[in-house]
Amino acid sequence: MSDITANVVVSMPSQLFTMARSFKAVANGKIYIGKIDTDPVNPENQIQVYVENEDGSHVPVSQPIIINAAGYPVYNGQIAKFVTVQGHSMAVYDAYGSQQFYFPNVLKYDPDQLRQELAGPNGYLLIPSMDQHIKIQQWREEGDIRGWGAIDGEFNDAAVSAALDSESPSVKLGGVGFVSKLRSPINHKSNKVMHSGSLNFQFDGGTQQEKSGILMANISNAKVIDVDITGTLDGGIRGYGGSNIVIDGVNVHDIGISTLSGECGIGIWFGDYANYDVQTDGLLIQNCNIKNIGGVGIQRGDGILVYNAKNFKVRYNTIITTNRMAIAAGSDTRQFEIHGNYIGDTLLAGIDIEPDEGYTASNFKIYNNNIIGFAARYFTQGSGVGQTFGIDTHANTSYGKVYKNTLSAGQYGTEAFHIGNHADEIEVTDNNLIGGAVVIPLFIKTYDGSGSKHIKINRNRAKGTCKSFADVAMSEDVYISENVFSGNSSNDSYFLRASTIAGLNVDYNRSSNTTNFIKSGDAGNTSSVKVTNNNASTLSDGIDMLTSGSMTGFIASGNTILCPASNKGISLEVAGSGSISDISLRGNIIYNATTKIYVSPAATGWDMLTKNTRFDLSGVQNGTQLFELSRNRVTQFLNNAWYDG
Repeated sequence: MSDITANVVVSMPSQLFTMARSFKAVANGKIYIGKIDTDPVNPENQIQVYVENEDGSHVPVSQPIIINAAGYPVYNGQIAKFVTVQGHSMAVYDAYGSQQFYFPNVLKYDPDQLRQELAGPNGYLLIPSMDQHIKIQQWREEGDIRGWGAIDGEFNDAAVSAALDSESPSVKLGGVGFVSKLRSPINHKSNKVMHSGSLNFQFDGGTQQEKSGILMANISNAKVIDVDITGTLDGGIRGYGGSNIVIDGVNVHDIGISTLSGECGIGIWFGDYANYDVQTDGLLIQNCNIKNIGGVGIQRGDGILVYNAKNFKVRYNTIITTNRMAIAAGSDTRQFEIHGNYIGDTLLAGIDIEPDEGYTASNFKIYNNNIIGFAARYFTQGSGVGQTFGIDTHANTSYGKVYKNTLSAGQYGTEAFHIGNHADEIEVTDNNLIGGAVVIPLFIKTYDGSGSKHIKINRNRAKGTCKSFADVAMSEDVYISENVFSGNSSNDSYFLRASTIAGLNVDYNRSSNTTNFIKSGDAGNTSSVKVTNNNASTLSDGIDMLTSGSMTGFIASGNTILCPASNKGISLEVAGSGSISDISLRGNIIYNATTKIYVSPAATGWDMLTKNTRFDLSGVQNGTQLFELSRNRVTQFLNNAWYDG
């Protein structure tokens, strides 16, 4: 009967069945076994009793159990070991039928109950001598650093190192602990979870650089949850390599080094400058609070910095008061999203996508972020530093979408959005620049030394928050459409300044309170420009294009332009050896301007001019006015060359 768990021996407490009032054996007596607190003589109360053989097998026997002349219970005349599977009552009778003993419960408590309590989470408390040993093991299983010798309120370098280097799946940074100058790399195990609940863990890096609160090197499936990190550190959390890493609910504040040179002071930092081949694949940074991150001058001091990584997300974080950028993505970053973050009080850009020379950042989305107070503090601008932007998609970026972000500039902001050199396939759509007290120079710029290509700037809004809207140069295939812009009536302001462009489409925009709607300065070699169906109100000329190069394929049609009487509605002019050819100006409505349309006499390859309005038709005077068309929408001028002889 192998399914029987016999754990209670049927015997006298003295191991020998004796008479109650003498030490004589209860010869030929009888033993009855029953349920606890019942009369076992009654057959209804009796429980099964077994004989346990030497081989461990059990044989059920009937009651009563016979006691031999020597006072021992026997079975078939042989002394035997009788057992039950539970606690029980026991009655002992002599040969004359008189009761000698009655035990309502032979044990203090049921052994099965004891086994259950010992197996419970606090079972070790039932064994006082095991208390400290069991606690240490339990702490280690829970990832509590007390299991590795950490003491509340003390420096616990060795304990933290041992915990992070252990096989424990988690490390719990509880109490108020301190770590100073952890110089040796920590070889983290996989599947590590670090958390501390609502308690904090303070790190003290002294004046040492390259010291991080938590270092995660080439690990996979790791999590850091609800840790509070502060101290004079190079980085709150620093990692490189590995995969499927989660940083969730971390509080990093008041870190950074202000007395050393070099780059230092970053809230959460993933990537390795020295080893670009060590890439992180799968990273989530979310629900973190990052505040007061300092560097040296403008050397770092970023809230979150990621480079050499793919398939990562930075979302729902609050980042306030950084010594450089709030969020930055650098070289060799791809397939990533930055969204739902609140950013305030940055020294430079709110979000910066900026790979180093020779590297790229691609396939990204930046959306639904609130950036309040980018470039909010003064700094001495040095060579190559000027990223006082809201969102910067810098040089060598590609296939990026920047949309549905809300921005408000700080006092030293220069551009809400910036697209740098050699950018390709970048969309900036449905963004809103709000504010009032601070008016920055420009909403968006698409070049910085050289231009970009395949750019879309659509459905953005800025009213009274910047002087001019877009500055596009040295670029290719640019679409600017359905934007709503109102300047602040500054001198030399514009909706669009364009030069050296191959392929420009400007349509369905609304613009007001600028000096010009479109101006060039010097358009240089510009081709394939379409300006259609826009509504603009200007303080001077509406469209004012001047080129010393070749301007070919310029189309302006369906536009409504309101400008002062002394100015020109549309002016296309050459300087020096410049030339203008292949022009189509149809269906524009130009109010107030004395000169509705002016084109340099040297222009060639005209399409027809029709349906352009004015109040009266006037002649050419000294070659300064080529066409001024009236409400007479029947008149057509085809392939004209008008010379004032």
